Amino acid sequence: MAIGEIFLAAFLGMLFTRLTSPEFLKFARREGIWKKADKWRGMLLKVQEVLDDAEEKQLTEKAVKIWLDDLRDLAYDVEDLLDEFATESLRRELMAAEEASTSKVRRIVSTTLSFTKISASAIKFNPKMRSKMKEVSSRLDGMAKQRIELGLEKMSGGRRTSTDVWQKPPSASVPNEPVIYGRDGDKKKVIDLLLTEEANHGDTNFHVVPIVGMGGIGKTTLAQHVFQDELVKEWFSTKAWACVSDDFDVMRISKAILESVTPHPCDFKEYNQVQVKLREALAGKKFLLVLDDVWNKNYGLWVALKTPFAAGAPGSKIILTTRDADVALMVGPTEYHCLKPLSDQDCWSVFVKHAFENRDLGAQTNLQSVCERIVTKCKGLPLAARTLGGLLRTKQREDEWEDILNSKIWDLSDSQSDILPVLRLSYYHLPSHLKRCFTYSALIPKDFEFEEKDLVLLWMAEGLVPQQVQNKQMEDMGAEYFRDLVSRSIFQVANCDESRFVMHDLVSDLAQWAAGDTCFQLGNDLNAIKQFKVSKRARHSSYIRGWDGIRKFEVFHTTKRLRTFLPLPSLLGHNTGYLTSHVPFDLLPELEFLRVLSLSGYCIDTLPNSIGDLKHLRFLNLSFSAIRNLPQSVCSLYNLQTLLLKGCCLLEGLPSKLGSLINLRHLDITSASSIKAMPMGIEKLTNLQTLSDFVLGKDKGSRLSSLVNLKSLRGTLCITGLENVIDAREAMEANIKDINNLEVLLLEWSPRTDNSRNEKVDKDVLDDLRPHGKVKELTINCYAGLTFPTWVGNPSFSSIFLLRLENCTKCTSLPPLGLLPSLKNLSIVSLTAVKKVGPEFYGQGCSKPFPVLETLLFKNMQEWEEWIPCGLGSDEFPLLNKLSVKSCPNLCKKLPPSVPSLEKLVIKKCEKLVVLIHSLPKLCKMVINGCKEVVYEGGVYLRSLNSMTISNISKLTYLAEGFIQPLAEVQELEIANCMELASLYENGVALAKQLTSLLKLEVRNCPQVVSLMEGEVPVYMQQQLANCKLESLTFSTCESLKKLPQWVHSLVSLKELKIQYCPRLLSFPEAGLPSTLRIIEIVGCNALTPLPAAVTYNMMCLEQLRIENCESLISFGRIQLPPTLKKLEIRYCENLLCLLDDGEGSSSKKSDENTSCSGNNSSLLEYLYVGICNSLTSIGELPSALKYLQVCSCSKLKSLSSRDKLPAGLKHLAIDSCENLESMPDRFQDNMSLENLKIWFCFNLRSLPEGLHKLCHLREISIWYCPALVSFAAEGLPINLRRLFIIKCDGLKAIPDHMHNLMSLEELSIYYCPDIVSFPEEGFPTSLTYLATVDLKICELLFNWGMHKLSALRTLIIQGGFSHISFPSVDMGVRLPSALNRLSIEDFPNLEYLSYSGFQNLSSLERLSISDCPKLTSFPGKGLPSSLLELRIRACPLLVQQIKGRVKEWLKIRHIPYINIDGKVVSDPATQL
Repeated sequence: MAIGEIFLAAFLGMLFTRLTSPEFLKFARREGIWKKADKWRGMLLKVQEVLDDAEEKQLTEKAVKIWLDDLRDLAYDVEDLLDEFATESLRRELMAAEEASTSKVRRIVSTTLSFTKISASAIKFNPKMRSKMKEVSSRLDGMAKQRIELGLEKMSGGRRTSTDVWQKPPSASVPNEPVIYGRDGDKKKVIDLLLTEEANHGDTNFHVVPIVGMGGIGKTTLAQHVFQDELVKEWFSTKAWACVSDDFDVMRISKAILESVTPHPCDFKEYNQVQVKLREALAGKKFLLVLDDVWNKNYGLWVALKTPFAAGAPGSKIILTTRDADVALMVGPTEYHCLKPLSDQDCWSVFVKHAFENRDLGAQTNLQSVCERIVTKCKGLPLAARTLGGLLRTKQREDEWEDILNSKIWDLSDSQSDILPVLRLSYYHLPSHLKRCFTYSALIPKDFEFEEKDLVLLWMAEGLVPQQVQNKQMEDMGAEYFRDLVSRSIFQVANCDESRFVMHDLVSDLAQWAAGDTCFQLGNDLNAIKQFKVSKRARHSSYIRGWDGIRKFEVFHTTKRLRTFLPLPSLLGHNTGYLTSHVPFDLLPELEFLRVLSLSGYCIDTLPNSIGDLKHLRFLNLSFSAIRNLPQSVCSLYNLQTLLLKGCCLLEGLPSKLGSLINLRHLDITSASSIKAMPMGIEKLTNLQTLSDFVLGKDKGSRLSSLVNLKSLRGTLCITGLENVIDAREAMEANIKDINNLEVLLLEWSPRTDNSRNEKVDKDVLDDLRPHGKVKELTINCYAGLTFPTWVGNPSFSSIFLLRLENCTKCTSLPPLGLLPSLKNLSIVSLTAVKKVGPEFYGQGCSKPFPVLETLLFKNMQEWEEWIPCGLGSDEFPLLNKLSVKSCPNLCKKLPPSVPSLEKLVIKKCEKLVVLIHSLPKLCKMVINGCKEVVYEGGVYLRSLNSMTISNISKLTYLAEGFIQPLAEVQELEIANCMELASLYENGVALAKQLTSLLKLEVRNCPQVVSLMEGEVPVYMQQQLANCKLESLTFSTCESLKKLPQWVHSLVSLKELKIQYCPRLLSFPEAGLPSTLRIIEIVGCNALTPLPAAVTYNMMCLEQLRIENCESLISFGRIQLPPTLKKLEIRYCENLLCLLDDGEGSSSKKSDENTSCSGNNSSLLEYLYVGICNSLTSIGELPSALKYLQVCSCSKLKSLSSRDKLPAGLKHLAIDSCENLESMPDRFQDNMSLENLKIWFCFNLRSLPEGLHKLCHLREISIWYCPALVSFAAEGLPINLRRLFIIKCDGLKAIPDHMHNLMSLEELSIYYCPDIVSFPEEGFPTSLTYLATVDLKICELLFNWGMHKLSALRTLIIQGGFSHISFPSVDMGVRLPSALNRLSIEDFPNLEYLSYSGFQNLSSLERLSISDCPKLTSFPGKGLPSSLLELRIRACPLLVQQIKGRVKEWLKIRHIPYINIDGKVVSDPATQL
């Protein structure tokens, strides 16, 4: 591990800088430690000189490696000691300041590492500090001596370069890979960029096409294949390839290019000769040059290299491959092609090529599953797939492949793998400050998405970011570091959220390799944690938050010098965690060197006072916790930079001495809604960069004027409680216009609606809260003034792009928002007193109002009547693409006449509005829900409109031709809740025009609709309809619809038809429905006849059919199944008598014809559901292709199949609530594929079919509420059964025979079977992992047999059937399985105590539930297992009384993270019970 370049070079340099700073030198002289500090400096200097030699020798000499580890550990300790000195000095300074005037406090040093202004008597070292200094001196002296013993010397050649470590082999234009997988799209895009003629700028005749991506992603391979493409060869007259690598030698590269474009070797020694000759060689030629693997960021070197290229012909191109986006941007273009990881399938192709070349993959069946997991491990990196494929091609045994799968790629030697050296180059090229930041990212789990600010705050807390450089704040420096790592492809933008980032798995491995034993990630598997070895040198830790008990944190007791304690949210998004009280009360006080502490997301409601002893703490995150109060001791954390309390909705307030945290930079109390006021003294926090909310209390807390000192605030500030400002001068004194880095400002008053508010005070307050002109987002909520101050809408606010005016119910007019030059998003909500919107809104005399507005929302404007256009003859909203007007019931005049860029229009609940549609060339979606009428201006053509919803339009009676004509391009049309609509189309012409482009038509809740159009379509137009594109047609809740027109048969593109709750629908067209239909749903159409022939006639493509709530369906013959039907659902058809019988089900002509076209032996039906058909008495022969059969609530059904046989291919059989079902088929076929059998609520079922034991595919049997079932067959159950559930089978006499042979059985539940009185002598199979017994008489027999024999059992649930006073019973000698993870005991009426002997071996028990044990009084004497994460207690009154009244019982369980007693989560029984 390259320690010299990882930590020590930068780390020791930082320590040396601090030890030689004027502040520390002055401090050391005053306190009499000058000589000791000078000695430290000397020894550190000697150590630094030999670091490079040590770095090289550590690879072969173990003693040197140990020396470097010791040195790194010592460096941390020295930094901690210096931190203690500074913290103590600051503490004493603050104590002195408290006794002095307030003005002195403001002169206090602002950082923990500053030693200025420390008086001679400020610090008197206590013995502990002197002892630490002595120890450090001794260790430093030892390190200096050891360097001599180890023969470490200063290297005369200076620090090794990365090329000395490993030199990447040069690349060539000939592809290493003859086939490139998964890059067709990338190749096409790059070639398109090469062949595109671009305008030349200045004297440049060439353009650069950069390809950017992480190491091993395939940049060079892509460039090779592009370079060799035939089209590219024809396009460029001259081509050259140069491998640049990290040594950007202009002379070497120029020579390589020259030799590629000329047939002669280049022997020139002078740079000028090479440049002149290269310029001559390229002059007038359209060339293609590839510069592969460029690292250089020196713009001067690039300028020197590119000078001869200007002689080339226009259209010349340069492909440049690099890992660093900044390199790509330096060479010219503003965009570059970013190469992404391959898909798993393409990665698999690469792997297979190298692992199985010339071998049959199909013959390697034993390796295939391992192969797939190895490919997943590669995470789309083709280099990894190629390397592992090549490594494994000589290995034939599965165990060898498993070894590779389970090992880290970094464990492979450089000779075995190219992956490590290739990616390690990215690390070596990082500057030292980025190396430390990158190494810290070893704490981030694989696939974990993180935000820039979150990581930067952690870097700051760990001292990885300098405090201030050239007037740049730490946050800005950290952001630069982060963006640099992004540009170098170390961090990558997450796929689903561009504000979040991830690391490739192999980069994550690289970070862990670099960090060594300083960082560790803790897993959630307790058994793995037991084996987990953590070095005592570890400084940083992370783990995924969950239900975290005491056992998880045992490893932390060896890491006394830990700096980072960082639980992270689950990758699955489960936010709430539960934490053992052992962590805050016992563990954290031991970790005195913590700088980062997060308890975010844990359901903890209190912190101990000892939190204040963590004097090194810089970062404290309690967000989304249940914390109610912060202890005052928090205010002694003088180094604290970040305090995050986001989402702490129960937090009642902040500590009164918060002003003591003068180094605090970030305070986030977003959504901490119970905080009613800011504490006094907040104005002292002059370093604050983030203050999410400033809450003004009534008659308490800091006043608004406190903001005057917080000039460094940036980001978002929400000021709430402004109604509590009595004197408007407070707002003036706050002077927030001087907070010039504020980007988002929210000003909020109370939403109360009484008349007690002083309108003038509100107006004056808002007037004086004018922000700085650089603010970008502004929200004003619940303002009670009559008008807005003049600054709202002032064009000097040139950066505002989002503005919200909400609940300002007394304002009668809008401010001139049209004057804001950058406004893109505007929301005006609940300004209920506004009646007109007009010139005052646009800005009087403004010729181009709202020049860049994109989104505009008006909502809940109850009195608004008129929207007056700008009237200047120009487009007032030239870029508006979304307009929404909602709940404006009095708006009756027209909308703005011309919005040329509008793409989405939404009108809802504007009942008086006549929507006048003008020319909207870009409109693609329109939703009109609740208006008076929709009218088009003449000549309107909405050529871009593809989706339209029309709802609640009171005057709409039909879609007239004038209405339809502009909608000719609409693809999706929904019409709903139009009570006067009688038919959709006025005539066939209108219909034909509409259906030209329409793909989907839905008509819902239009009770007057009788038909699609008045009359029938003329014959001459029916052919025109055959060319329409309609694919989906839905009618729902159209009570008057009587028939579908004949021409529906002509809709040959129709694939889906849904008719729902149209009770008067009598018939479909005589010619039938289109044969192209794939999905049909008929629901609630009781008058429709004949069924099913009406929907199955001539159906040659139908795949899914659902008939529901149709009383006319009497039978559905097997012969009527369409030949292509795969899924059939029949529900709530009360008159259905028979299903799939041999009859035709109808005597109609259609039925006869249907017989001839469908046949009865070729059915493809795979899925059949029949539910709540209470007249159904029989089911005929089931199709042989059937795989899923569910019959539910068919009360008269007596048998499943008339042929007394189930299909051999049936996989899932479920019978539910068929109370008269007496039997199933007599026998299961031997070769049946049945996997899942469920029989519920079949009260008369007496037996199961024979042959059950032969169903080798059966995995689950579930039998519920079958009281007539007496027994299972004597042969027992299938040998491969995994889950068996028997519930409420009152007549069952015995457990199935031969249970002990079911060695695949994992889950067994037997509930409420009172007649089972015997227990099988052989017992249960030892493979069980889950066992639940409820109200069984065999409970004690089970214990006598030996519960401990179930060695794999993880879950045990026992309810009733237990009469002893102790559990496990002492007198019975009962032992529980040691692997138990969950135990639930309920209804033990005699139980008095839990025995320690029964619980002491349950080292894996995590969840314990105790219910209905009225006599239970205590837990085991020595407590419950430390592994417990969850304890639930219900209806155990005596035990609860003991917990509440006796500390002893509470202490036995206090360590458990989650304790729920009678439905309440308990952390303090004295107050919560």
